[in-house]
Amino acid sequence: MSVGEFTASNIHMDEDKREEEKKKCVIDMGKLTADIAIQVAVAQKGNLHEAIEGLLNLEKSARVAEDISATKACCTAILSVCFKAKNWKLLEEEIMLLAKRRSQLKQAIQAFVRQAISYIDLAPDQDTKISLIKTLQAVTEGKIFVEIERARLTRRLAIIREAEGNIAEAADTLQEVPVVSKWLMDVALISGKGHRTCTNNKIPLFTATQMLKKICWCIILTPSYSTADGSSSDRLTLLNSTFQDKKLLELPVYKTLLETFITKEIIPWTSFEQTYATEVAEQSDIFGGNAQRSKDLRLRVTEHNVMVVAKYYTRVTIKRLSELLDLPSSEAEKQLSDLVVSTAISAKIDRPAGIIQFGKRQEPEDLLNSWANNIGRLLDLVDKSCQQIQKECMVHKVSITTAN
Repeated sequence: MSVGEFTASNIHMDEDKREEEKKKCVIDMGKLTADIAIQVAVAQKGNLHEAIEGLLNLEKSARVAEDISATKACCTAILSVCFKAKNWKLLEEEIMLLAKRRSQLKQAIQAFVRQAISYIDLAPDQDTKISLIKTLQAVTEGKIFVEIERARLTRRLAIIREAEGNIAEAADTLQEVPVVSKWLMDVALISGKGHRTCTNNKIPLFTATQMLKKICWCIILTPSYSTADGSSSDRLTLLNSTFQDKKLLELPVYKTLLETFITKEIIPWTSFEQTYATEVAEQSDIFGGNAQRSKDLRLRVTEHNVMVVAKYYTRVTIKRLSELLDLPSSEAEKQLSDLVVSTAISAKIDRPAGIIQFGKRQEPEDLLNSWANNIGRLLDLVDKSCQQIQKECMVHKVSITTAN
């Protein structure tokens, strides 16, 4: 990990460090180190399986005790003895076994995954390298704390496939990477089969500031409503957490950018485009040479504006909507229809009258239930008011008289 690298995994690492500081070591590290050394010596004598069994027993004791440092030390030792014995098949088996151990600590998984990644370039042949990568992909699947490691493994596999001449397979492999990870990783291939976006095969590393900028644009370019590729709640969570990141204070332009999409107000496209033209031009790896990304940015602004209109209006004319969206009437109607189809909003269009009505049509049962709930709340308020009046009358010894 480079200094200043800003990734989801590194955020988790910072949390893990704080968690480790809170937890006191319950395992005697001095004794554990000596026990590990004994098992390593057994492995060096040729009794590899016996040594691994001993190390697994030590790992179990540390894991049950929830001792992070001790568990990481045991996992590291197991992988190390397999690697030194050049038993790659056993190495893969132990990686899978350690990941599936009950209540395995995420810090331990993070540690041995990164250790195993360092062994990839030392594999004796291409088949072994690919097999190890696939094993690590299986281990990291669905685990957000090793999300970046999985993205890098997928990219490395894609580079191998590309070198073999399997361009289509390389591009398909990269489709497995979540869209946010893919943008943050500056992938070497895009979905257009075989189109190159960079000239070297090195994984780019960014400073914290550069990475934070990319994260902001990734969030903005992601639909704010649920799709087959992601949930709106995930996007909203990422938007709010990024907006609250202290590092964003060093980037006032990007903080304003996120605040613009958090605030439920219309975004004038012309002024938005002028304000962020320099920032868009700076992100050449996202927008450069990709006209579709620029169209997506305009689309996200339009979608935001339509949702704002749907929030504050119950009825609006098509002409007024087109003015608010700064689009021709036909285009404004199309964008509205697309959002209705995607269930992001509910609306009906009366074309002859040129009127749009927002909101779902309530069923009679729903209306009746709503009315009953409102009456119930009203009666509760009346009852509480009567109790307060009686209480005040008793305190001040005032009698309550009723008019004839």
